[in-house]
Amino acid sequence: MTIPLGIARQTFLHEAVHAIQSCPSGQLTPLGVSGPLNPVVEREISAILLRNYHHTNRLLEREAFLMQAQPDAVPRLQTLLKQRCRTPS
Repeated sequence: MTIPLGIARQTFLHEAVHAIQSCPSGQLTPLGVSGPLNPVVEREISAILLRNYHHTNRLLEREAFLMQAQPDAVPRLQTLLKQRCRTPS
């Protein structure tokens, strides 16, 4: 459904953030990411979070929405994946 809507990349990045947030314990924890957002996009994200998410999940979702909007999301997520999701040796 995301391909016809033209949001496949954003959806993939959003869900990749949640996968990385689950490392290393399996429990979702914030990544501590930040980045610039257009004020209009920031307001829209805030409205979505307030309408659709319990307050305990808002930080996790905000990070996912933020990262999906970043042009450098892929290399940033690759770095976070390597840092957080390493297999024990």
